[in-house]
Order: sequence, then C-alpha cells, then structure tokens
Amino acid sequence: MGLFGRRRAADPSSWDELWEALAPLGGRLTPEAVARWEDVVATSPPAFLEAASEQLGYAYRLLGTEAHAREIEHGAFAGTGEPFAAGRFARVVDAVVAAGPEAVARVAADPGAIRSYATAVPLLDPVLAYRGAGPVTLAVELGRARERSSFERGAELRAPRAARRAVLSPTDLDKDAMKAWPSLAGRKPERAWAGIADPEEPWLDVDASNLDDTPGVWADPEAFAEGRKILDAPGSWFTAGAAAAERLFVALGPDGLGVEARASSVGLVSLELQRPGDGAEPRTEAEQSVEVLTVPVTVDAGDEAVSGAEARADVLVRACARRLLELPLVATPQNLETLARLAGG
Repeated sequence: MGLFGRRRAADPSSWDELWEALAPLGGRLTPEAVARWEDVVATSPPAFLEAASEQLGYAYRLLGTEAHAREIEHGAFAGTGEPFAAGRFARVVDAVVAAGPEAVARVAADPGAIRSYATAVPLLDPVLAYRGAGPVTLAVELGRARERSSFERGAELRAPRAARRAVLSPTDLDKDAMKAWPSLAGRKPERAWAGIADPEEPWLDVDASNLDDTPGVWADPEAFAEGRKILDAPGSWFTAGAAAAERLFVALGPDGLGVEARASSVGLVSLELQRPGDGAEPRTEAEQSVEVLTVPVTVDAGDEAVSGAEARADVLVRACARRLLELPLVATPQNLETLARLAGG
C-alpha cells in the first residue's frame, strides 16, 4: 500500500499521534526545547511513536515538493544547475509541522505560505556546518525517541524499516515522491541530488595523514590501534588537516565551488597531502572519481619539520591555498583575493 493509500493519510487533522507527540514542543525547535521534548516523548509507547513517525512521513510528502522548495529563499531550489540548501529546506518544513495541523494544511495548499516559516530558519553557521553540528530532522529525533522507548522497556531493538518506508527528511525521494519534483524527471531516486550542491555541506576536505610517521601500521592489524592513536593525537598532521580544512571552508564560504564544479558534478574537493622528496615522483594531477576530485598537495621541504597543532595548520592552509589557486573551479573571481591572502599568510 502506498504512502497515501490510506484514506486518512493526506488529512493533517487526522494525524492524532503526531500532534500528541509534538505537543510538548510548544512549536519551538530550539536545541534546548528539542532536547527536553525528546526526554518527554521517549516515555511514550513504541507503537505510539511508530504511528507518529509514519504520520510525519505523510507531512513530509505533502510539504517536500519542488514548489515548496522554490519558495524558501537563501538557498531555494532553482533547478539542477544551481546549489540547493536541502538541509535548510528540511528544517523549514519541520517548522511548519511544529506549528500544527492547520499550518500543514495551509502550506500544503499554498506553497508560497512556507516563506513566513523560512524567515526564522537561517543557513547554518559555516563552522557548525563543517563540523556537522547542526540540528537533525524531527523524523530522526522521533526515531531516537522510539529506540529509547523500546530499550527502556526491555524490548529488543528492531532493525530499521525498509528504506522505501523510512522517510527521514522532505528530500528523501522514491518514485512516487519524484513526481513532485518535475525538474528531477528522468533521474533515479537514489541519484536525484547528484551534482546539486548543498551550501551547508562541506565541499572541501584536507587529508594530511601521509605526513604523520606511521610506517607500516596499516598493514598490521595488531598495530592499527597504535596508528589511530598517532593520527588522533592533538599535534598530529592529521588533526592539523581537519583544522586547516575548517579554516579554508569558512574563509572561502559554504558555496565556494564555482559553476565549473557543478557542471562536472564535483561535490567534494579532497586535498591529499604528500611528503616532498620521499624518493618517489610526487603526484601532480588531480583525479576525479564519482563526485570527488582528489587533489595532491606537496608541502615545502622546510615546513615538514614544523611542530605544534597551530603551526602545522598554518602550513597546511598555505599549501592548500596555493594548490587551490591552480584549480579554476575553486579559484573563481570571487575567491581569488581570499586564496591569495591564505596562500601568502
């Protein structure tokens, strides 16, 4: 039976379990309110929360349409050739749902009405976006509450529902949901968002693990833990790479990839550090696989001896910025000045 196969599914006023479950929120989606709400709702029976989750899926189908996504501004859907703030759109839809059944019915009938809810839902701060520390959807929160409820009652946790039934966000698409996104016609559901960048999703990664002294540990299972300990140490090159990536991401902006990247479906630029003069000819050419562009970066010989987390992050920012200046898809006119400053800093 399809999602709307039941007569009551498309009628928000009939979703009794969902509105009862969301009532303790009081319409507020602040982190503090959501944390308190999850503690309260987790005391509900698992079957009740299962029903509420299914009804939330109905709401996502009613509101998770291209017509609604085009109205949210600041990252609205504008076709397959432009970025789309899918994460922000999901939070806007959650704001409508939290407002109650009348709000859902009104916005479902009039996509333009979603704009009044979008004004209070900004794009994530770049640092929060890079660290993946932003809020999750109500569907995920309800799922967590359902698992807590089952666990605290001594029940064995069930395996997740089949993907076709697990609607976790308004942009989880199957064949039926795709009909509400005419611009995505011809795409497969599992590839619906390919090449469409989300400005809140990090588009850049820096892997400096090759600069750490971990000879042979990855080939020896017994030494694997020791290798992880070296990489995760506060002053390692690997951790400095994470700090450098965050600094580059924040400086260049969440939408730092230019139109060339979208045209070639590059979703992530992965900067891979390599040692200078290690006996092998250093790689120089970038390689693209699926939506990832892997770019080799060589640090200066003198910089390899630098120690300390901050100093190493400085080295990596300079080296990566110099390399990014050679990539037209990143070194766009709006980024040139920033990259030049970072490269010479």
